[in-house]
Amino acid sequence: MNSETHADDPAEVTTALRNIKRHTVGYGERYPQPDTDHFVTEDTNANGGVHHQNQSNEYGYDLTSFGSGRQGVRNFVAVLDAGNLDPVDDYYRVFRDMGRGVDIDYRDRFVFVWANGEAMVVCSNNPITGEANSPNINNEQGGAGYVGVAGDTPAVDDIIEAIDQHGTTKSGRRDDGLFS
Repeated sequence: MNSETHADDPAEVTTALRNIKRHTVGYGERYPQPDTDHFVTEDTNANGGVHHQNQSNEYGYDLTSFGSGRQGVRNFVAVLDAGNLDPVDDYYRVFRDMGRGVDIDYRDRFVFVWANGEAMVVCSNNPITGEANSPNINNEQGGAGYVGVAGDTPAVDDIIEAIDQHGTTKSGRRDDGLFS
C-alpha cells in the first residue's frame, strides 16, 4: 500500500491496521516469530522486547502525542514517511508476556512496531488505531505513549526530525536506548 494515500485518508489506514491479523507476532508458542529480519523480538521486558537489526542508533521518547483524531493519524504517518516506513505493510503488533516466571495470568499486551531494513519506530500505544498497550490505559488516535526509534543513521535522523516537528513529548528524547 502507498503511505501517501494513507496520509490523505487516515480512516483507510486505520481500518487496514484494525483488520490485519497476520502481523501479530511475538515469541514462544502463542504467537509466531516475525517473518522479517528487520527487527528482533526478545523474551524480556527490556526495550519493550524488540530491537532493530541495527542496534547502534537507539533513541527513546517519553509519553508522546501526535495530536488527536484524524490529524494525529496524519502527523504520525508523516513520521513514518520520514523513515520510508509504510503504515500498513511495515506494521507489526508484538506480543509482550508480562507474566513470565510468575503464576499470574495477565491479559495480553502488545507494543506496536513499524520496521524495514533502514529503520524502526516502536510505540507502547498505537497512534493510528488508538489501541493501548494495557487495558488500564485510555488511549485515542494520535497517542503513541512511549516511542522508540532505531536503525541506520540517515533514516533515524529523519524520523527524529519528524517527531520533533509533528509530536509533543513529556520530557523530550533520550539517547540511551528505546525504552530505557
